Amino acid sequence: MRSWFFDIEPEKIQDVYRALKIFTSLCYAPENQLIFPLENGDTVLWANTRCLHARSGYQTTAENNRSIFGCYFMWDIVKSRIRVIRDKLNLKENQNAL
Repeated sequence: MRSWFFDIEPEKIQDVYRALKIFTSLCYAPENQLIFPLENGDTVLWANTRCLHARSGYQTTAENNRSIFGCYFMWDIVKSRIRVIRDKLNLKENQNAL
């Protein structure tokens, strides 16, 4: 975890670092990770403030480039499109539409 500023009393900083070490070990525990490979053209959307996310290492070659584009979007638009797809496919509300 990275932070440029901790607004705490100096005598509590060791407790904070111990807690961060435990939190980091929990984040890297295999049972707490969802890992899936992406294929060429795949897109991933996530709520940046609500989901911890990372990537593993990768190698690029002349034939195998990797591009990452950041953007902002409105979740209401995404949810609306999913509802439209779900309605067109006659899916129940809890069925995966994608």
